[in-house]
Amino acid sequence: MNQVKAHLLHREFHLDEIYCDWVRRKEGNKRYPGSATAEILIKGSANHKLGISPAELKTQGIECFGRWGGKFDEHSPTTPDKCSADLVTEDLGMTNPAIGKVLEFVRKTDLGPSIHQLDISSLVKLLHAVHRKDPIKVMLWGREALDAKYWEEMIIREGGKVPSWKSTPNLVTELLEVPDGPALQSVMKFARGDNHPYGLGRTAAAIKAMSTNGLLRAVEWAKDALDAAYQDQLAFQQAQEIVRNARWETLLCQSKEVSIVIACTDNRKFGAAARAAGAAVTIQRQPSGNVQIYPNQNAKQLGFRVNMRKVTAAIRLTEQDFKFKGKLVTTDQTVLESEGMVPGAEEWYYTGEKGQFILNGSTTADNDPTNLDDNTIIELVKKNVMVV
Repeated sequence: MNQVKAHLLHREFHLDEIYCDWVRRKEGNKRYPGSATAEILIKGSANHKLGISPAELKTQGIECFGRWGGKFDEHSPTTPDKCSADLVTEDLGMTNPAIGKVLEFVRKTDLGPSIHQLDISSLVKLLHAVHRKDPIKVMLWGREALDAKYWEEMIIREGGKVPSWKSTPNLVTELLEVPDGPALQSVMKFARGDNHPYGLGRTAAAIKAMSTNGLLRAVEWAKDALDAAYQDQLAFQQAQEIVRNARWETLLCQSKEVSIVIACTDNRKFGAAARAAGAAVTIQRQPSGNVQIYPNQNAKQLGFRVNMRKVTAAIRLTEQDFKFKGKLVTTDQTVLESEGMVPGAEEWYYTGEKGQFILNGSTTADNDPTNLDDNTIIELVKKNVMVV
């Protein structure tokens, strides 16, 4: 590879992609000269066609992380239990146990659910909502967190004491200058349960301890995160009102009552609020015309699980009919139910068994708006949804 000039990530990258950039800067400069000073490039979305292969980009000194089928794209069927952070670490041949400990957390939160609402992986996602027009701020915030946790892991291995500072509830009280209300109370509730090593409180303490100007950095770092957490909870409160005024439909499916809710909104918390209100299927149409369909897989709450495979197939088949006026490109049922995109209905991405989301564009992926109207989508869901 030519000298590295840039690291390419998709919009709203997660902590694992921040780790890729971070570890290549920290440990990869010898093998990949230029990594330490590489520019950060952000492509519009996770599934955006680059117009050039990752291999060709490498000849220009641009390394892709996390998407687009390159060496460090974890979405390959050959790497089902790995994230991009694993692939980059393996490529560097890293054996440093402190980095291994950081990687362990990154992997766990990328392949599975978040550990806590205020852990650094969860906070990266919240920060994107605040810094939509400046993802580099999110990158720098995440790098600082990884630097601090790596420093702390090294201190522990040298027999040192884990640094302590203010509790997370105290940080909320001192740094969040917002009116009292449900959103602030929710953030405070999360703060009281934040005792994880990679949570906000412990990470802020490490940032404070690792440098001479650490107090200022820790305050700025923690305040940015808490502001994002507050804005997220505020959006959730607003989403609850949208859900109350949304269109609801119900049907009996195998003697189970399936509730469907649909609304046109760009509120990022609409799906979460709808699931909390008992919706089995949430349909969210963005002002752009793009539509996302989310099943509620909380079996304990609903008493059943929703299966969206047949819904996916029906939507893809109908999309082709609307788009091509009867000309069908893909008709095989197995293909129509498959993960990813299918020819003829590229508007829709299906996540497969991982969540069973049906996405016509998303916060991390651009796509042409669907040709299907709300009534058509609702009827397709009602006719094809299955429960188990």
